[in-house]
Amino acid sequence: MKNRRFIFCFFVLAFCFAFENRAYGNLQEKDKGKKEQIGKSAAIRLVYNDVRNEKGEFTVIQQEGRQQDDDFLVEPKTYINIGIELLEITPSATTKISSARLRTENGKPSNYRQGNRDGSLSIRLVPFIIDSKGIELKYDFKKVPEMKEPRQGKILLQNTYSAILELFENKARQSKIAVKITPFVEVVEPAKLFPREISEIQLKDSFLIQNEDKLIAKGGLSAVTHSDDIFLFFTSEGKGLFLLFFRPTEGAKPMGVVNGNILRIKIGEDTFEWQGRDPILPYGKWLVWVRNIPGVSKLTVTGNAIIGKNGLIGIGVGKEAWKRLIQNAPGVD
Repeated sequence: MKNRRFIFCFFVLAFCFAFENRAYGNLQEKDKGKKEQIGKSAAIRLVYNDVRNEKGEFTVIQQEGRQQDDDFLVEPKTYINIGIELLEITPSATTKISSARLRTENGKPSNYRQGNRDGSLSIRLVPFIIDSKGIELKYDFKKVPEMKEPRQGKILLQNTYSAILELFENKARQSKIAVKITPFVEVVEPAKLFPREISEIQLKDSFLIQNEDKLIAKGGLSAVTHSDDIFLFFTSEGKGLFLLFFRPTEGAKPMGVVNGNILRIKIGEDTFEWQGRDPILPYGKWLVWVRNIPGVSKLTVTGNAIIGKNGLIGIGVGKEAWKRLIQNAPGVD
């Protein structure tokens, strides 16, 4: 079955390289709840399909390509998913040649390509969210080897609505090659405040890495309390002292996330990832507030701390404990 489909796709694409672009006048019509509009400067049909499900909720067109960083967001992040279907249209039927689901961010390009080394069709899409108007999609497409330069255009769509862009026509077969484009805006929610006081943290077999390749320190840490919140801390050579809290704290900003057995913070160009054997907090994505004190490379600490090659890691309990840590740090006024 796969071989037959491949032969069909190759056969159709072989004809598309002899096609030429078409233009149509303006036309609007309504048919069974669907609105269609043919663009003036390119053969574009805007098909306004409402893709709500039976409960009135929007269906998600695209989930593939989820980035690992999405699990460690401190602020909401917006993606634009783009569903693409390459079509052959004849007077009697419309056949889907291939399909893909692309995922990009506002203003960033996404590319689709169909073909082989002898010839191909490539489409480049750049979406822009325009408040209260919808999603503007700038596009260009090119067939190789026939086209020396890509052809360009743009369309404006509402979220989850589709546009059918007719690219080429094959007069011999009385068919057209078109692409159906459907954008869907997806907002990934950030981590949240942990909902209750933290009375215990166990960091068994833990290690802290800077920028994926620099080990700060490793070892097991733990703390238990019945009255005060627990905090973590570490130093990094050339970067200073870092205090990590699990709720809003004086002088600290939400710059990190705990997810499962990983705590990750990003400051400027530096990423620090602290991993343990078991989940650090119960299931969920939880914010971490970070206070960085530059200039501190060494600390004189006793108790729950481990000194490593490029710094140290530690755990403490209570407001007074982290304040004493700062006061006793060399180079801090």
